[in-house]
Amino acid sequence: AISLSLLPQALRPFTRRYPQVRVHCIDGVWPMVHPALRSGAIDFALTPVRADELETGLVAEWLCEREIVVAAHRDNPICQARSLAELVHSRWVHATPSNGPGAVIDTLFLKAGLEPPTPVMVCESLLALPEIVRDTDLVTTLPEVLFQRVSKSHGLCQIQLSEQIGRAHV
Repeated sequence: AISLSLLPQALRPFTRRYPQVRVHCIDGVWPMVHPALRSGAIDFALTPVRADELETGLVAEWLCEREIVVAAHRDNPICQARSLAELVHSRWVHATPSNGPGAVIDTLFLKAGLEPPTPVMVCESLLALPEIVRDTDLVTTLPEVLFQRVSKSHGLCQIQLSEQIGRAHV
């Protein structure tokens, strides 16, 4: 999702100033990009990350915040849910393991006194999540900017929960 909004804005002035530099872009989210940052395989990552997840020696510069929404395919009856309690038994796909920003929903379940659902799938690509949700009965969290871009073409609904989902720091 970041590649759809922030990356093009950053690339325009960068490529004008440094036309000889070759840019290699990969799709990945925290914490999966961490080893590549540590090893020097990549120079930087535009990804949501919580301050408490940042390891010693790595530096984060907060660029923006992104609203997070809960999404499912519009034919999924779960689209009518209005509370986390109604989503406890849903089948979830997360964009990251439980220690990453794609599992932000787990924290909300715990705050509500509910057991977080165990995801049936972890997908390390935010851009692939809408495709997966479109063709399955899975529920996920998405950055609102990505949801707005694909909701009509993929037949997705935003589940309007009474609980506040929150924002991801990028």
